[in-house]
Amino acid sequence: MLSEVAGFPDGGFVVKGGISSGKSSSTGDDNLYGFDARGRRLWTVQGNNYQDPNGLGFPKDVAVTTDGKIAVLDNIRKTVQLLDRAGKHLRTIDLTKAWGRKPNYPSEIAADVDGGFVVEDFGGRPMLVRMKADGTVRAGVDPKFFDGRAFDVHDLGVAPDGRLWVTDGHALLRLSAEGVVDRVLGEAYDARGSARPAA
Repeated sequence: MLSEVAGFPDGGFVVKGGISSGKSSSTGDDNLYGFDARGRRLWTVQGNNYQDPNGLGFPKDVAVTTDGKIAVLDNIRKTVQLLDRAGKHLRTIDLTKAWGRKPNYPSEIAADVDGGFVVEDFGGRPMLVRMKADGTVRAGVDPKFFDGRAFDVHDLGVAPDGRLWVTDGHALLRLSAEGVVDRVLGEAYDARGSARPAA
């Protein structure tokens, strides 16, 4: 099962997926694979490796930063591991220490400007944490509509101009520096009623 992919500017890419197996015969999609622009596999990093503090544990998401590093989000360890282009471990950022609080459920990572990255902490406050390349916090953002209503982020990305874009599952939403939606592409939020009545 291949669940996440992140690309390099030259067409190479890294994939999270496959079957990991070890002494416990556990399975999952915890491996990372590096490919060149022609789709040839160059390297594999085995996941589910908790014995090695620098080993790949349980990767939830992966991103390629603007300075060419591979950022791997581990929501069990609450860390971001940075790897080089060849899959070699460079360093590990402990999100609890970096944020000064315990993360709730880090669920997504995206490349930010200047080699940094953004981590979505589902159910946490702030929900989106923008981090610099050195692992320090640049800003925290709680997305909300113009009327103050909060919403869950389904996916996120950073535009070349540094603006955060997210989706609530209905539309693409651009956020201001304060986290307020200032542009909507798609179905606009309507404060008069629910978009998805369920019962």
